[in-house]
Amino acid sequence: MRKILFLCLVIFLKYSSAIDISGCGSTKTCVRSSDNCNPNNPTCLIFSFTQTSSGGFDMEISGGTGAGGQYVAVAFSPDGLMQNSDLYYCIGTELKSGVLQTRHSAPVTDPALPPQITGVTARTSNGVANCSFTRAANVSKNINSTHTRAFDLATSNYYVLLATAAYTGGSPSYHSTSRYSSGPYNFTASPSGGDTPTPSPDNPTTADCNVTKGCFFSPSSCTPGSSSCMFASWQYDSSLNTVTLNIIGGTTAGSQYAAIAFGTVDQMQDADLYYCTDSEMSTGVIRALRKQPADEARPPEIENIETGLTDGVVNCTFTRPASLTKAISGGVMVDFNLLTNTYYLLYAVGTTAGGVLQYHSSNRVLSGARINFTSVSPAAGGSSNDNTALIKAHASLMIIAWLTCASIGVIIARHFKPLWHDSTIADNKVWFQLHRGLMVIVLLATVAAFVLIFVAVGGYSENVGAHPILGIIVTGLTILNPIMALFRPHPNTPRRPIFNWAHWFVGSTARILAIAAIFLGVDLSRLNLPEWDTFVLVGFVVFHVIFEVVFEMISACYGHIDAYKKSKPEEYPMDGDDRKPDPPPKGTSIKYLLLIIYVIGNLAFLITFIYYIAVN
Repeated sequence: MRKILFLCLVIFLKYSSAIDISGCGSTKTCVRSSDNCNPNNPTCLIFSFTQTSSGGFDMEISGGTGAGGQYVAVAFSPDGLMQNSDLYYCIGTELKSGVLQTRHSAPVTDPALPPQITGVTARTSNGVANCSFTRAANVSKNINSTHTRAFDLATSNYYVLLATAAYTGGSPSYHSTSRYSSGPYNFTASPSGGDTPTPSPDNPTTADCNVTKGCFFSPSSCTPGSSSCMFASWQYDSSLNTVTLNIIGGTTAGSQYAAIAFGTVDQMQDADLYYCTDSEMSTGVIRALRKQPADEARPPEIENIETGLTDGVVNCTFTRPASLTKAISGGVMVDFNLLTNTYYLLYAVGTTAGGVLQYHSSNRVLSGARINFTSVSPAAGGSSNDNTALIKAHASLMIIAWLTCASIGVIIARHFKPLWHDSTIADNKVWFQLHRGLMVIVLLATVAAFVLIFVAVGGYSENVGAHPILGIIVTGLTILNPIMALFRPHPNTPRRPIFNWAHWFVGSTARILAIAAIFLGVDLSRLNLPEWDTFVLVGFVVFHVIFEVVFEMISACYGHIDAYKKSKPEEYPMDGDDRKPDPPPKGTSIKYLLLIIYVIGNLAFLITFIYYIAVN
């Protein structure tokens, strides 16, 4: 009789509780959804395991109401994500297994339990689902249509993920907020108990950044899902040689898209591009700056695509192979290999119109350095490029120097010597003081801009065409000219004409190359100027040439240049003297009026460029 009573008591204890927690920490390791939660409460999720003498693992899982209406699930994940993990769920009447191939979706359930799963029991006790089973150390799963992954608990550490939700129509529903993550665990270590997982957020957060995935924020440490935050994350899977990417940014209220690109240089052209809306993910290449991307048929290797919204913000996830070949400008095929190479991460948000992407304007950021996309260390992350202000200052200084100061200075030196023969400033001719003052500004602005750009880009800029080469030549010539002036011969000496020609040649060459460099510079993506910037610059050149021609015609008509050339050199020296002034030549008023008009027009061009450099 005592034996019968004892057997009944054992059976009662076994089946009146969802899971036996008496051995937690001593004979088995237990993972719970909360500290000291009651195993007879369906909201208490418990998973336990212990290694067997054969090298496998005895496992139990408990939680949910079971009875075929609610499940409790456990998954073993190498990266802390439910997607592509080894999944088992208990519905109280049966144990099932599968793989979650797409986040926030129902898992793909295996047709039958893997043969490595044995000794299965499933029951619903006191309204709580409970399943026990023995799992071999190594189980392989088809995580998608082309890849199989081995989950070997004896050789690798894994996160333990728990979740519960309704089981309806023969399929588990999405678990929403009722899920937890803990680990990673060494399944062969000595038993431990009382481990409480942390709730796993539904939307991507910073919790796993620099732990299981690399992250990119702009502004720094912004909250993914907020309308002003540009967020991207990447996670490399060495077993599959793939990278899973998540993009969050742009709002549906503005019909916006969010785009990222992997670039060998710090511009979007010829970069590996991916862009998302709330309903679509596309890929392509931008073969010309500020132009629509050349869409490509999405490579079949890009998988696990999800698009949607997070609080009205575009959110998409996809997996691409580490190596992917695309055709860039000129039809050149380039292998964008995230495993073997580092790349700049370029991020942009723009609008769509009629399903067509519009230019993103100023809503773009750039990683401060190339990124190793197989790394999750803090150094791998990036943010918006804080050197943009230095680049804008460089451009502004060069435009002030060469479009305005140099242009006005040359006109004054060429056409106003005879007009201001009577006036002096600090014992020097007015024309000479104005010319010299403007050219000193050119020198200082050019040298400052030269230093700023080297600081901003960390050295010489490669792969941006001839712009930096021309800039270096211009800077050298700009420094050379005043050095030559320090050694200029006296006006009465035979070598003075040599100096005059050399001074003219160096200065003219510097001006021509500077304007060419500005033409190339305004089209660089880092400035992000409007498409019409080149036409405005052409307009300035035409404007300046017209005034130069008009000035030359007036000077020739009134004999200003010839009169100056026929005068003795000492009659118009650069330094002041006591020579009795002559009356001003004819045509003075016309030249004054034209100079005023030219200066006003020149400043209009200057202000236009400075404004758009500042706001973009």
